[in-house]
Amino acid sequence: MRAALFALAACGSASPPPPIANQAPSPAVSESDGLRIVFERQACHGRCSEYRFEISPDHTVVWHGITNVKTMGEAHGTIDDRQLDKIRIALELANFDARDEFGALPRDTSWDHCDDVVYVKIAVTRRGVAHTIYHHMRCNPDDGLDQLEATLDEVAGTAAWK
Repeated sequence: MRAALFALAACGSASPPPPIANQAPSPAVSESDGLRIVFERQACHGRCSEYRFEISPDHTVVWHGITNVKTMGEAHGTIDDRQLDKIRIALELANFDARDEFGALPRDTSWDHCDDVVYVKIAVTRRGVAHTIYHHMRCNPDDGLDQLEATLDEVAGTAAWK
C-alpha cells in the first residue's frame, strides 16, 4: 500500500477519491487538503526546550519559543509544496490517523503513565477533520512518531530557532 502511495506521489495522478473515515488520505494532494499542523513540545522539570509552531495551508510557519530555545517569542518562515508532501508521507508512515489521543495504535496496549516526561502534542487538520495526539516521548518510545516529529521539526526549519 505504501509503495503504491509513493508511486502516486512520484508520478502524479488524477485527483484522489475522498478518504474513508479513519483512513489516511493520499500524500499526492498538495494544495487541496488544507493541511494544517500544530506542534507543541512541552516543558519538563529540567532544561527541556519548550516551543510551539504551526504550519498553515498557505505554507507559512509561525514559531513561538517559550523556554530554553534560541529564539524566544514569535518568528516566521515558509515552506514549499514538496516539504508539505514530505509531511504527508511522514503522517502516512506513522499511521497518524489510526492512533488514539495518546499516540497508541489500536493493537498497542503498552501505554504507561509517566511523570516529568516531555510530551509532544501534534494536531493535524486535513479536509476539515482535526486529529490530535499526545506522545510521551521517553515513556512510550515509538519509531513512527519519533520520525514524524523529526520530519515536522526539519520541514518547519525549527533548528534556526531552537
